[in-house]
Amino acid sequence: MAVTVHDDFQGRDIGSLLLRYVAQIARESGTATFTADVLADNHAMLQVFHKVFAKIESKLEAGVYHLRCDLGFTKNSRHTRAQ
Repeated sequence: MAVTVHDDFQGRDIGSLLLRYVAQIARESGTATFTADVLADNHAMLQVFHKVFAKIESKLEAGVYHLRCDLGFTKNSRHTRAQ
């Protein structure tokens, strides 16, 4: 899966909403963790992951962060399924 938000719509929490929605569907199907690769210089996307997930393990390798996210939500995340 890739999350891409057009430049004109960035900064409006659309990426966070999409990521929360995918994480919630995964949780409802019994998935405990989510893995992702994010370019090290993509600070905005790294912030989105840290905003959505309460616990993240990360490993930097060749300019890419390999993230392993616990599918629990932060206290600021929606707990109801996005519609």
